[in-house]
Amino acid sequence: MMRNSKYLAMALGAAVLLVGCSAQSPTAPKPTPIASFNLSLTPESSSEVGFTKVRVFARVTTKAGANAPDGTSVHFKVEDRGVFVDCADITVRVDADGTPIGATEAVQQTSGGDAKVCVTWSVGTVLLSAGVAGGTAKTSVVFTPAPIPTPPPSYTPIIDALLPNAGPFEGGTRVTISGVGFESVVQVLFDDIQAQVVSTSYTQIVCISPSITATAPPTVVTKQVKVTNLGNGKVSNGVGFRYGVTMFISSFTPMEGPADTPTTVTIFGQGFVAPVSVEIAGMSVPQWDVLSVSGTEIVSRSKPIPESARTCGDASGAITVINIGSNTKATSTQSFTYRAIRPLITSVQIDSGTNTVQQYVPVAVPPSTLACSTPWGNHRVTIRGSGFQQGMTVNFDGLAPVPTTFVDATTLTLEKLPDLTSVSLERISCTTGAGACGNRFIPTQVGITVNNPRNGCSDTLNNAVVINPCDNSCLVTGLTTMSLGAVAPPNPQTVGTPFTIPLTFTPTPLTAAATVDLTYVGFTATPTSVTIPPSSSPYTIIVTPTSAGSGNIIASVGGGSCTVTAASGVITVNAVTFGLTVTKSGNPAGAGITSLPAGLAACAGATTPCVGTFNQGTPVTLSASTPATWTGGCTPSGTNPTASATVTMDSAKTCNAAFPGGALNVTLTLNGGATGSVTSTPAGSPALNCTTGTCSANYTTSPVLLTATPTLGSFGTWGGDCAACGTTAANCSITLAGTNSCTATFNNP
Repeated sequence: MMRNSKYLAMALGAAVLLVGCSAQSPTAPKPTPIASFNLSLTPESSSEVGFTKVRVFARVTTKAGANAPDGTSVHFKVEDRGVFVDCADITVRVDADGTPIGATEAVQQTSGGDAKVCVTWSVGTVLLSAGVAGGTAKTSVVFTPAPIPTPPPSYTPIIDALLPNAGPFEGGTRVTISGVGFESVVQVLFDDIQAQVVSTSYTQIVCISPSITATAPPTVVTKQVKVTNLGNGKVSNGVGFRYGVTMFISSFTPMEGPADTPTTVTIFGQGFVAPVSVEIAGMSVPQWDVLSVSGTEIVSRSKPIPESARTCGDASGAITVINIGSNTKATSTQSFTYRAIRPLITSVQIDSGTNTVQQYVPVAVPPSTLACSTPWGNHRVTIRGSGFQQGMTVNFDGLAPVPTTFVDATTLTLEKLPDLTSVSLERISCTTGAGACGNRFIPTQVGITVNNPRNGCSDTLNNAVVINPCDNSCLVTGLTTMSLGAVAPPNPQTVGTPFTIPLTFTPTPLTAAATVDLTYVGFTATPTSVTIPPSSSPYTIIVTPTSAGSGNIIASVGGGSCTVTAASGVITVNAVTFGLTVTKSGNPAGAGITSLPAGLAACAGATTPCVGTFNQGTPVTLSASTPATWTGGCTPSGTNPTASATVTMDSAKTCNAAFPGGALNVTLTLNGGATGSVTSTPAGSPALNCTTGTCSANYTTSPVLLTATPTLGSFGTWGGDCAACGTTAANCSITLAGTNSCTATFNNP
């Protein structure tokens, strides 16, 4: 059939194209004598890849610009390179040398003023011409070499993991090989045994583990899994697959669910035998419900975390499956995650409109003359979001929480808006029409917090509700002058102890309340503002310092050009101080203790306590020149000597530093003319080498080993604080405690 098609195409080409025909050829079309025409020649593309057919259009018009009559003959000719081919052919025919086959001349008739031919060539520029009575035209087409196809990439396969990585001797385990560089045709070997490949992608291969039953040893064995790209012969690294594991969990889905509602989970693996139990390792969650069991799949339903054990954090644990009949079990390598139900507020709506509410002012508060009579509780609140549950509460900017009505997981409602009278509306300074200074209340934003008592989760939406002031006119400020008087004694003041200062003002008495802002320079204190009720001057302000320093208080009211200010005199605030006493025991001679910050006095080499005074809350680091064991209020407190300890001065504190070692006196008794010596390890200071009388040395470590060495006669016995060593050995170990005294007796019969 293909051979017949080829011959048919050749016949059609021969019928249409004229190869080297003369004008007298009986098969060549004869031009019809016509009047002169205009002719233009245009290829559909000036450049194409070799062996591509390019259509060339001849446009024939009369001298008046009209289309030439249909059937007007156009004579096309190849001037250099190229051949004409049948435009209807699907492919370009070539000879044995790869040269395109076609005609070098062709005659076509116009239709609608146009005639066309198709030209092709291998490589090079083809020059064409066309002629009609009274006109000729030329054009060219460039044929470029076909691009050399890029060979496919040559990958080296790399295996990252096997899932699962174990199975029974009889094979049949569906194994997912994860990695990179896998080509479309691969071979998977478990050592030298070929596995069935189910699917392949660049990053994953799914195969079936082969059976090794015929050569199965009695214990678990490991086969190295390798992948070969058959296209390039490259072989991957090996990853172990264990044979002999008859029960395992390979995966499960989904891998998470809500902490308070059941989730249906499908567990995949091998060796499951009903009846089974499913539980979460390490979590106080009841066993899951088992819905169905097969050898390789369990469908179960999770149990919620008990409400008493829920927190606002996620909880995770591995899944354990137990075959109850054989008490065999398998635990997953991945964890199932219980997601905490966290509320999220997205919007708040008052009544059926926006998030704004009118301030409730039942009786006008001077200097305002306006009242707004709609109570707060007449408004209904709708809170929208996600993660909502039964029993949730809501509070507005620190006000007491109120219970909500649960509609669904996305909607909570309050039938009555809580009383927001305690919310202080923001204000700005202003000037009345008459030029008087004043303040104007402006819309004030209030945040809300939704709380879930069941797990402790909450969410806050700042600026959730906007309170519009009842009166937004410019209200005249009541104060025109202010001054701050002297601070009541004692002076200086102390952090945490309130003191009073008088504020004198005009006019007096005030006819309306006025709010005065307080700024502290050089120290910090509360309050930051006071509201002076309608009263006579002066007004007593109670101030509580919160940090030490020296400076003053600035009182101000109004704003801009309407600001009225007053400054106090210098106020000094002292920090609260506590005493620190450090005692030393053991062998404190020469042992010094310093403090950071400085302040500990008389603490270098003395046995008497050293004391210091520090500000409240100051962390003090004590450093000893010799490691000591610290007790009392210091940290660390214990039996291991350290070079430093810390103490926080939130009250009067006492610490003790016990230094190891001490002083040791050794007295020699020489009987019958005996001679000898007693030395120590460590040597002591000065080095102990006692040969007569009483010798002394100090030690910074304990215990100390004494060695009696006779030079004439023999060693007799130890005494004093060394009496426990008796006569059995010339060596005696003694633990020092302050100053100790020992005797050593030598005898000469």
